[in-house]
Amino acid sequence: MQPVHARRLAQMQAAGDRQDIVAIDGNCKLHRRTCGMPFAEVVASPHLNKLLLRGCSAMPHGRDTLCRKHASDRDLPQQQGAEKVGRHRLKRALHSQTDVCHLEVQLEGCRGWQPACTVRENTLANYFASQADRNIRRRRQRRVEARSQKWSGFRPRRARTFLAPWHSAQPRQTSTCKTHKESAKDAHAAARTAGFLFAVTESGLLLDVMELIGAESLSQRYHFTAQCAHRLPSLRCIVHDDSCHLKAMCIRQRGDSPLAARLADFDFVIDDFHASGHTGEWCKEVCLPSLPQNKDVLNGFPTEIAETVNSQFSPLGHCFHHYGPWFAQLALQELADVHNLARLQALQDKKRGADKKRKQASAAAADG
Repeated sequence: MQPVHARRLAQMQAAGDRQDIVAIDGNCKLHRRTCGMPFAEVVASPHLNKLLLRGCSAMPHGRDTLCRKHASDRDLPQQQGAEKVGRHRLKRALHSQTDVCHLEVQLEGCRGWQPACTVRENTLANYFASQADRNIRRRRQRRVEARSQKWSGFRPRRARTFLAPWHSAQPRQTSTCKTHKESAKDAHAAARTAGFLFAVTESGLLLDVMELIGAESLSQRYHFTAQCAHRLPSLRCIVHDDSCHLKAMCIRQRGDSPLAARLADFDFVIDDFHASGHTGEWCKEVCLPSLPQNKDVLNGFPTEIAETVNSQFSPLGHCFHHYGPWFAQLALQELADVHNLARLQALQDKKRGADKKRKQASAAAADG
C-alpha cells in the first residue's frame, strides 16, 4: 500500500495545486478526551534535531481524570521522609536531545531549582498526577456551582494554574502582537483535549494532519510546519492565522538544522479573516496579506481555505469525543482520503463542464 504522505502528494499533483504554498490551521472542535497529565510524552522531530515535550495523549481511565498509568502513580503511597516536589517550571517545550534542563523542579524546603531528571521518577509522577487531578476536579466543582447559582454575565477570574507556563515565551516576546493561542484561558479550555492540525492545499485538499495535545502551542505548530516542509520540498510559504509568532519561532531556531534554516526563510502570511486582529508592528511589516510583497507571493491563493475545510470536519466533533488515540487517528486519515477524493471528483466535474461549454461556444461560432 502506498504511504499516506506519498498518496497525499499524488492527490495534490492530480489536482494541479501549487506546491510552494499551503495553509495551516488547528481544529480543536474535532477533539477527543485525554489524560490531564502534563509533560508526559516526548515526540522526536528528527528534521529539527529536537524533542517535543507535550501532555499525555492517553484516554482517561473510566470516570477518572487521568489515564490508568498516571492514576495508579497518583494513588501510590508516599514513603515516609521522601522528598516532595513543591513547584516546577518549564524552560522550553521544544528542546534538543542534549538539553537535560528543559524541566526544573523545586523541592519542598529548598530554595533553589534543579533539573527534573535529578528527582526520582515516582516522586515526579506523583506530583504531576496529584496536581492535574486537583485542578481538574476544582474546575468541575466550579462548573457545578455555576449551574446551581445560574450565574450570568460576569464570571469570576480563574486562578492561574500549572498549565500556563508551557508556552514558547521568547518568540512571543519578539513580536509586539498580542494575538496568540497560548493564553491562560486557552490552556485551561484545552487542558484535557486533543484536536488536530491541518495542512490544506490551494483547492482544499488535506496534505497532512497531526494530533494536537492541549492548546495550539507554538512548539507543536512549529513541529508540524517542519513536518510539512520535509514532505513537500518545494514548499516556500505558509498561510496561518498566527503567522507572526510562528515566523519569530522559525527565525529563533534557524541554527538548529538545515530544515530549520530553510523554515526561517519562508514567507509567513496571515489569512484575511484574522488579519484585522493583528495590529503589532511586526505583523504590519512582515505578515499581513495586504502587503505588496505578500500579494505577489499569494498570487490569488485563497487564504481562508483552511477555515472552509475545517468547517466541514467540525460537525464530527461529537463522534471524536468518544474515540481513543489510535482509532481517532485511523478515522481522521480515512476521512481525509474521502474528502480528498470528493474534492478531486468535484474538480474533474468542473473541468469537464468548462470543456463542454468551450466546445459548444466554438461550435456556435463556427456555425455562425
